[in-house]
Amino acid sequence: MLVLNSNKILARKKSKFPQKVNRAVSFNAIKNQLFKLFSLKYKNSDLYIRIKQLENLFLTTPTIIREGRHPPRRKRRFRSRLIFTKRVLKYCF
Repeated sequence: MLVLNSNKILARKKSKFPQKVNRAVSFNAIKNQLFKLFSLKYKNSDLYIRIKQLENLFLTTPTIIREGRHPPRRKRRFRSRLIFTKRVLKYCF
């Protein structure tokens, strides 16, 4: 919901390729501001200002959408995948 307005602004923007909000930037910004957004001590005007700041932050680094840009992934050998799974991969719960 917070990203919709920013995506509309980016869609109206004249550029060679269409743009959209970068998911990593928006997720990290929302995550960092989460407690401030849901805190009860802020008034509605403070909440409105905070949301506008987030929307402006979403517009700073848009992602460019390029059609037909899906390069093939490199196939890994079974042995390489096994070593990665046993020694490198760290599970987070």
